[in-house]
Amino acid sequence: MISAISAQGALRFSLFAGTLTAAGFIAFLTRLRHDAGQHRSGPVFVIVDGHPVHRATAVDDFVRSTDGALRLHRLPAYSRQLHPDEWVWNNVKADGVAPAAPKGPKQMKAVVTARLRRLRRLPHIVRGFFADREPAYITAMA
Repeated sequence: MISAISAQGALRFSLFAGTLTAAGFIAFLTRLRHDAGQHRSGPVFVIVDGHPVHRATAVDDFVRSTDGALRLHRLPAYSRQLHPDEWVWNNVKADGVAPAAPKGPKQMKAVVTARLRRLRRLPHIVRGFFADREPAYITAMA
């Protein structure tokens, strides 16, 4: 699962079978940029951690090719407390996966997808993921 959230409560996500690759991440970034373009917003700022996919040369090349329309800001390799998007998976796990106790990958994907779609319809919850003091650097800019 990969997701992106905004301080305004927007949620975008994608699910992958297997390992996330640079190509999968680029496809996700492309969709984020497309969605932002439909709303005529400025550049898309994406805050990422130090995951190897986020640091891939292909990703850097893609970001450069957008001429500033997409900007990545990298946090230290493991900085969970600085990354409000971590709350998306916490929410999906606690309120979706755990109570459902899925039996197998197909049911797991269905449960996760349903929970993410529900969360997408509840922007007030997504905005709440920014309530911690640690990610105040994000909300100060929103």
